[in-house]
Amino acid sequence: MFLGHIFVFLYLRTTLAVNQLSDGSPSLYLPTTDNIELLNSQNIKSLVYGSKKAWFVEFYSHWCGACQRFAAHWKDLAKKTKPWHSKVINIAAINCADPKNDKICMEFNIEYYPTLRMFPPNADFQNPEHDSKLVNNRDDLESRIVEFLDQINPVPSEWPIFKDYTSKRLDTLFLDNKNAKHGFLVFEDKSSIMGKQLILDFSDRTDLVIRRTTIESNSYLMEKFKINQRKLPVVYLIFNSKGSVKKHWEFKENLVEKQIDAGLDKRMKYKILIEEFKKNKNQNEELALEEESIKNDENSLDKNIYSQYKVYMQDLESGLNMIMRFEVARTKLIAGEKIDALKKWIKTLLKSFKIFV
Repeated sequence: MFLGHIFVFLYLRTTLAVNQLSDGSPSLYLPTTDNIELLNSQNIKSLVYGSKKAWFVEFYSHWCGACQRFAAHWKDLAKKTKPWHSKVINIAAINCADPKNDKICMEFNIEYYPTLRMFPPNADFQNPEHDSKLVNNRDDLESRIVEFLDQINPVPSEWPIFKDYTSKRLDTLFLDNKNAKHGFLVFEDKSSIMGKQLILDFSDRTDLVIRRTTIESNSYLMEKFKINQRKLPVVYLIFNSKGSVKKHWEFKENLVEKQIDAGLDKRMKYKILIEEFKKNKNQNEELALEEESIKNDENSLDKNIYSQYKVYMQDLESGLNMIMRFEVARTKLIAGEKIDALKKWIKTLLKSFKIFV
């Protein structure tokens, strides 16, 4: 009786872990919710081979306990890399326990489950190993993907640029996307992949540009910005104003209003920071107007000569915007000497703005 209960428990556990697709096929994944492309003997060659994207495919068996345990990791990978799917690489799976897929799984010589294989863009089925690379190490699969993509040559024109940024000029950052309003330049160690992960995270965006560089590939900019190698990675925000760079500064948490979870790794922190920065349309519009104001002022002045003894409205507005929206707003309690200093500072601003109370 006891053994019978164990058998029923194991049977139900295996059965409940399996989904049934619309055509009746068993599957550990659902394409609509898991961000995973479901392959079979009929579509694998037409989808994977000759594709402009790379493919990362799991060959599995739906009744396999190891596959069922691994399914959560595969779903998590697909979720984290979802923005990568639009242009660069698809996450996919094929159920070799489905009789309809027997032949194709035999062609790939699948001997154990799960088996992971990567396919380059424009893969050719006639090449050795059917133009695929076996992935035995299942730890840190994102790193495995980045390493694989790094070796692709030639790179499809639709893909983002992975090569290190070597130019001494910041305006060349926008050469391949002149309509992008903002650029993010990641300074990091040569062995780090964070910059490439961020490039992939935003590869489906046309309103921004992300590149990475290192001390080995661009010592000039590292020295120009006085970046401490011991504090890497560091990200710089560059503003693109009609083909010319007007501003750039280090991209930090104080540039967005959302509080970032301190427990997140640096890649996820920067990803959220960039997303929040781009979401803040009002801030971006103000910055765009400020940039336009700078250009108009430059055109109206004789050879951009400013009097060093004057305080300009542009400077006051820019400083006031940063201090009031970020620095003052983040102070938990303003009292005593702090409130007195703030009042005196505001009175000084009123005089400078020529506003009389």
